[in-house]
Formats: sequence, structure tokens, C-alpha cells
Amino acid sequence: MVAEVKIARTALANRRAEEAEQRRKDDLARAEAERKERERAAAAEAAAKAIAQKEIKNKLDAYMAALELDEFASKIVASVAVERSGDIWTATITVKNLWHVRNKQLRLQDAQNLWQAWAVLASKNNPDRARINLVDLNANKVGGSRALGGSLIWVQD
Repeated sequence: MVAEVKIARTALANRRAEEAEQRRKDDLARAEAERKERERAAAAEAAAKAIAQKEIKNKLDAYMAALELDEFASKIVASVAVERSGDIWTATITVKNLWHVRNKQLRLQDAQNLWQAWAVLASKNNPDRARINLVDLNANKVGGSRALGGSLIWVQD
């Protein structure tokens, strides 16, 4: 009887050890699967970010090319930066000091023309989703689109 008890205890101990080993293997497999999923998600996020950056760069390049074709726009625009927030495309246009000495009505027309060129490139089917911000060389806001719609342009007095 003592021998049977020892055999039973040994069998129980072996079974518990096997169960513990199986749990350890399951935990390792689960951890490895989670790690691979995190890596896959990170790679997918990086790819999506790269695609978004390429789209932004393409729109910026196209807008800069359009501005270079316009003799006056190339004289008043110092630089352009583009960003996207959802389906709203915003071009931040830094204007040169020449723009500030012009009459307000002429500056408004300039801003409207800058917006119109941007709207065609950024959001042809829904132009009000294309916005501009006009800033001076010190990054002070001097005009741009209003919050209600991209086509609602204002300029500082």
C-alpha cells in the first residue's frame, strides 16, 4: 500500500509538473503571438504614416509648382507648409513683406486666389475642406480661411 501511495504521489507530481510545463509553453506562445501582433500593427501604422506623408508631399509639391507658374504669387509667397486633419487640408502660407504694403482689397483678392489654387489641388470635390492660413515672416496670422468654410477668406486690416 505504501508503494501504491508513492507511485500515486509520483504520478500526481509528474502530472502537475507536466501541466505547469504546458501552462508555461502556452504562456510563451501567447506572449510570442502578442509580440508578433504588436510588430505587425506597428509596421502597418508606419506604412500608413508613410503613405500619408507622401500624399502631403505630393500636394505640397503640386501647389508650389502652381505658385511658381504665377508670377505675382511667386513674389509674395515665401514658403508653404501643408497638413491634414481628417478630411480637412490646410496650407499655411508665409507671405513676404511686399504683401503687407498692398491695399486690403488687393490682399483679399490675393488670398482668395491662393485659396482657390489650393482648393483645386487639395479638395476638388469639396473645396470648403481646403483651408489656408496666411502668416507673416514672424508667423503672425494675417489672414486665411474662416472656421466655417475654406472659401470664407479674411485678411487683416
